[in-house]
Amino acid sequence: MPFLWLAVPNRPDGTSDRGYIERHSIALLSGLTGAADQASTSWHGHDARSPKVRQSGLWNSDRADAGYDPGFLQVLAKLVRLMH
Repeated sequence: MPFLWLAVPNRPDGTSDRGYIERHSIALLSGLTGAADQASTSWHGHDARSPKVRQSGLWNSDRADAGYDPGFLQVLAKLVRLMH
């Protein structure tokens, strides 16, 4: 899987889009919410103690059972465009 590091600038008031993108990315990718891709059969998370980790297919299972705001994809796309 390719990676792209994104610069997510903080606003003068100390807030940023980082948390918003993280929360909604987790929700979108989680197997608990019907993600298109499931964890591979060799993924070590299948042996995790946490049922939420095992079922979501994600090590970071915070908000793994939440819905996502499709608007976060626009914020993400804007940041990707800024990288090029």
